[in-house]
Amino acid sequence: VNKELISEIPLLEDKAVSEIENAASLKDLEKVRLSYLGRKGVVKAYFDDLKNIDDAGEKRDLGAVINVLRNKIDQLITSKENELKDKEVKLKLQNEAVDITLPVRPERIGKIHPLSKVISEVKLIFAHMGFKAVDGPDIEDEFHVFDALNTPSHHPAREEQDTFYLRNKINDKRMVLRTHTSSVQIRTMEKTKTFPIKIVAAGRVYRNDFDATHTPMFHQIEGLYVNENVNMGQLKFTIHCFLSKFFGDKGLRIRFRNSFFPFTEPSAEVDISYKDSKWIEVLGCGMVHPNVFKNVGIDDTKYSGFAFGIGIERLAMLKYQISDLRSFYDNRVLHKIGNFSMLEHVIYNAKQLNPEKIVIVVDLPLTQRLKCFEGIKLITQESTLGTGDAVKIAMRNLKELSDIVVVQYGDTPLIKSSTITKMISCLGESNALVCLGFKTNNKGYGRLIIENGSLREIVEAQNGRNNDEEFLANAGIMVAREKNLRELVEKIECNNQAHEYYLTDIVAIAVKSNLNVGYVIADEEEATGINNRNDLATAEFYFQEEKRKFFTNSGVTLVAPETVFFSLDTQIGMDSIVYPYVFFGPGVKIGSGVRVGPFAKCENTTIGDGAIIAPSFGVDWVKDRTYTSSSYGMLGVNYDLGYHCTDSIKISFGPAVKLVMSEGILDAGLMTKLHYHYKFENTDITPYVTFGIGGVAKIPLLENQGPDVEEFFSYQIGSGINLPLSERTSVFAGYKLQKFHELSHGVEFGMSFNL
Repeated sequence: VNKELISEIPLLEDKAVSEIENAASLKDLEKVRLSYLGRKGVVKAYFDDLKNIDDAGEKRDLGAVINVLRNKIDQLITSKENELKDKEVKLKLQNEAVDITLPVRPERIGKIHPLSKVISEVKLIFAHMGFKAVDGPDIEDEFHVFDALNTPSHHPAREEQDTFYLRNKINDKRMVLRTHTSSVQIRTMEKTKTFPIKIVAAGRVYRNDFDATHTPMFHQIEGLYVNENVNMGQLKFTIHCFLSKFFGDKGLRIRFRNSFFPFTEPSAEVDISYKDSKWIEVLGCGMVHPNVFKNVGIDDTKYSGFAFGIGIERLAMLKYQISDLRSFYDNRVLHKIGNFSMLEHVIYNAKQLNPEKIVIVVDLPLTQRLKCFEGIKLITQESTLGTGDAVKIAMRNLKELSDIVVVQYGDTPLIKSSTITKMISCLGESNALVCLGFKTNNKGYGRLIIENGSLREIVEAQNGRNNDEEFLANAGIMVAREKNLRELVEKIECNNQAHEYYLTDIVAIAVKSNLNVGYVIADEEEATGINNRNDLATAEFYFQEEKRKFFTNSGVTLVAPETVFFSLDTQIGMDSIVYPYVFFGPGVKIGSGVRVGPFAKCENTTIGDGAIIAPSFGVDWVKDRTYTSSSYGMLGVNYDLGYHCTDSIKISFGPAVKLVMSEGILDAGLMTKLHYHYKFENTDITPYVTFGIGGVAKIPLLENQGPDVEEFFSYQIGSGINLPLSERTSVFAGYKLQKFHELSHGVEFGMSFNL
């Protein structure tokens, strides 16, 4: 034996070296390893042959030689394995390279609204002065808003054109949206009879007024101080301290002017000279009227007090240099359709035209919020004086422009780039200006006045001209020659009640200047402006419908189109299948032949060709992924209803029953199980492991054992082989260990059906 062994080892070593060097993959190398060093390998056989040698010294010497061979082969295999792994990593880096220097998408950081910031700041200042913050209802009765505050029934503030009254009465009292937060003073003095009373109350108030300096809903903060011997000097000191602190100017110039309020006597209005400006009114104040004290049951001969009311919007406008009060609330262009703001839709569609420059004209508050737009020039409209003024400011700031200029509003986000292209074509050589219209019977829109096939004028909705059942409405987008637009906007006059410059006036101005004005007609769904939440919902519906049509026509299969939600920038390749209830967030690019499973959520990701995207969360009872199975064995019967979370992982729930005849005991209960299946390459056989937990009851069946039921925690652990019989049916067999009322083990057999 030893002579044969000695002669074979050098040949075997040379053969092993050659096979190791020629191994082209880790899989090939593993085969070589098993053939030499495995349990059934050549080296193991040599060690087994040593049993046939009787001489101990000879056996030891030959064992040493075989060990040297084994160690050498092992070293060579380890070295080759490291070499192949390095090649594999390099290949992956070449084929799956990721540019880690690419900047990440910037996070959009939210900002505190100026009004919220001012309210918090005002409350904090007064808190340091000992004032307690209190609240009150927005819907009040007339007593707390007017009567208790010494406001008689004939006072102009109580007229319906100035106040919002509610139709329904409560306890026979007419209700009103409070016109000031002074009503909180009354409620506080009604409840509190311990002094001093020192409060501030911030909240919404409502008045029937809407223009550049008034809104129907605005914010006030009301202050009240009641105690013995309160005087006007204390009021003046309090107001001076607050305003100096708020505006950060200890030398702030403040003046008090005589005024009249029904609930204070004497009364004053307070003006400031902020940043060397002229005098600006900021608040009203005064000593609480004796009648107010009487109305709430406070002795006006013993107690006195002062009150003040501050308009939050007025303070914010002064501090942040905001000219139009409506800017605080009118952020329509930032509302989202398809996960992107309306303004982003306008910019996205504009970029499809490859423009030389994109310019956005906004007021000051929006300027701060739009700084994240890259490659976009922002121009601030200091005073909100209308659309004509906005374009005029833009033209003055832009000295060099292309020959053609497109003007579009942010609240018409769905106008397609193809429609703008038609308008540019219509401009041609003969027209100086082209407008966009759409047919509608909604009388709330301005309209295009067409005479002899030419656009002559755009009139506002209030104007009753051309009041047909259906008319051509103004979509608010224009295409013009740069030279013509620059000259026309300078001729716009401010001759309307709102004291604003209307861009629509340039149509009539152009006609008077003997310039031709053309027009293009678009679909109503595309061109409708968004003015409220209903319009926003309608626009979202239209956008999603257009996206579904686009992808269907592009070769994408939508199994249930109405359940799929798209974003503005969603990209999906041909021959892909999208199953029901899929959400595509921003930044999704999907290749061709991809299957997107039901309930998937994709966001900020790129998916390669042919990929399969599984559901993104939990257990969703979806057809084709649910299954039922039953098994029988030495340990009893199990029935499960389950769900395929992935191709490898299943979750199931169902009853487990075991009957022990010799003891007359029935174990019955519910088990939750987790199944893991591993699929071999090139075969449908899947070995599996199962772990289950649940509650099982031990129920005695024999009469002499009594009727008691014992409940206990239980578990099952099993493994086995699953073999498919068809696409939806498979059989399985395995071995299981379980702990019910006692530890036991045994085989199981069963079938599983995909529903």
